[in-house]
Amino acid sequence: MEAVSPVVPGNEEFEVVYAKDQPEYQPLPVLRTEKALLSRWRLSEAERAHIAAGGDLFVCVLHFGGTLQPMMPIADTPERAMQIMVETESV
Repeated sequence: MEAVSPVVPGNEEFEVVYAKDQPEYQPLPVLRTEKALLSRWRLSEAERAHIAAGGDLFVCVLHFGGTLQPMMPIADTPERAMQIMVETESV
């Protein structure tokens, strides 16, 4: 699985890249607002086959002993994912 840019096509100018200069991590392009950020991930063919066959997706969150932040996986188009993120910010 790899992080993908553009996160939402047409919004590249608003992207921020986390860990751009940290070789121990993969760079993470995101769209960021005051309350949320949105990243996009591309699955390999093997990962797609695993999920299509009913396999599970696991999420590993590195919190380094700090507070765990809320997460919300979204399986939809980039535009709809951005809309969901913006709508969720008002909650």
